[in-house]
Amino acid sequence: MPVRSSPDEGAQIPPPFLCGPRDIMLEAPHLELTMPRRRPHPAQSLALKSAELSLAAPQVIAHRIGRMAMAGPVLSERDRREFQLMGTEKVTAFTQSWNAMVWQTIQAQQAMALSLASSMWNPWTAGPSLSGALGQWQNATIGVLSKGLAPVHRKATANARRLNANWWRV
Repeated sequence: MPVRSSPDEGAQIPPPFLCGPRDIMLEAPHLELTMPRRRPHPAQSLALKSAELSLAAPQVIAHRIGRMAMAGPVLSERDRREFQLMGTEKVTAFTQSWNAMVWQTIQAQQAMALSLASSMWNPWTAGPSLSGALGQWQNATIGVLSKGLAPVHRKATANARRLNANWWRV
């Protein structure tokens, strides 16, 4: 197999195998042949986070209910910390969620008010069409829901990972 030298170093680097762009990056990262990454549509991202939350929440609930049942009336220090954390993080996550939703709603309302005002100030230009206005409403709704779901999703998935990693230490 022919070997060529790297342009940066004197090290020998084998030629890349051309199976696909991911393989090229794994075999020869100095080539930097990455394809631009497409960002998912906000509705797709919201749906994915909702699905992940719908899987993580029951896992966390099942783990904690099982732990409560096994603890009995006398709690160990570890159980006491876990149960206090359970209440504290719910309040924190939902407070962060509501706060994020409020600020996103304010931003969306300002953007819509600016759009309306600009169409009133410039009547000779075409204002936003009905489909444009509906698209703006849809994007605003998805944005508010995404911002509200993010803290709850973050906390629930982190708990699922943490509790599933330590399931044997019940």
